[in-house]
Amino acid sequence: MGKEDVAIIFNNKTITYEQLKVQVLYCIGELKKRKIVNGVVGIMLSRSPEYIYWVMAVLISGYAFVPVNVHADEETFRGKDDK
Repeated sequence: MGKEDVAIIFNNKTITYEQLKVQVLYCIGELKKRKIVNGVVGIMLSRSPEYIYWVMAVLISGYAFVPVNVHADEETFRGKDDK
């Protein structure tokens, strides 16, 4: 696999391994700026290349991730006791 080989095809858009690497490294940098609690990161994105970037970044950084439903309402995140 070369840097210019296709890594992802999504909605007729192609992303090379080099582009994938650049985006994942960017996401890793963003993760380092944030306080990660208990080593778990919630990812709230629809299926997309960005979702793949973030999942890879989280896993490479040694964290776990929890996919969060993008269609969930605000009460789901607050919890019943936080109203």
